[in-house]
Amino acid sequence: MWPQWWDLYWMTDWLSFGPIVGLFLVKMSYGRTIRQFIVVNVILPSIFGVIWFGIFGGFAINIQLTGVYDLMEFYNASGAEAFMMKLFEFVPGTMIIRVIMLVLVALSFITLADSMTSTISQMSLRQQTSDIKEAPLPIKVFWGVLIGAVSILFVVTGGINGIKIVKTIAGYPMLFVEIAMIIGFLRYFLSGKNKQDEVTYAADLDRQIKAAEAEAAEEAEAKKNKKKRFGKASASE
Repeated sequence: MWPQWWDLYWMTDWLSFGPIVGLFLVKMSYGRTIRQFIVVNVILPSIFGVIWFGIFGGFAINIQLTGVYDLMEFYNASGAEAFMMKLFEFVPGTMIIRVIMLVLVALSFITLADSMTSTISQMSLRQQTSDIKEAPLPIKVFWGVLIGAVSILFVVTGGINGIKIVKTIAGYPMLFVEIAMIIGFLRYFLSGKNKQDEVTYAADLDRQIKAAEAEAAEEAEAKKNKKKRFGKASASE
């Protein structure tokens, strides 16, 4: 069912989502090794996906094949949204697992929305440097409210089909932008400028490390002075 409903739409979804996700991953991977980036963003999510789909998918197939319950009939009658909740009825602690599932879905959505809002907000700034970790709160609130309002509007007016249309409209133009980005990256990489940037990156990273160490030293000194003042006040009493 899913491949027939979301074949091209899933591709166009990632075409429109790709640049923003790429910028977010670049932001998160700054200062980390390639090995760390691959482990956290490729290997661990893949292992989690295999375990998740293996357990729940295999459990659903077992229920269907053993005749415990006709999940396909329920799926056709109630849809994919209610399928997972129905599946939890066949395991101990149904209500607890349902609550955990809803919390995980909410956290997943909040994490995605926050990361995309943070990335788009930082793209809105005139000064694009690695020193800026987060955009100002008003900008993040503006983009967060705008993204949420547009999402609600499309869900209410067009439902899933409306979202599919938006994905298609936004995805195909981004294909040409991403092709241009790939060409630009290859030209930059083959030009040898990346070696010069390695020196700049190392100096920038060293400067940030020293700034962090200085900030930590200042905080430690402030705590030390605070303890001294507290000790003097206690002695005078």
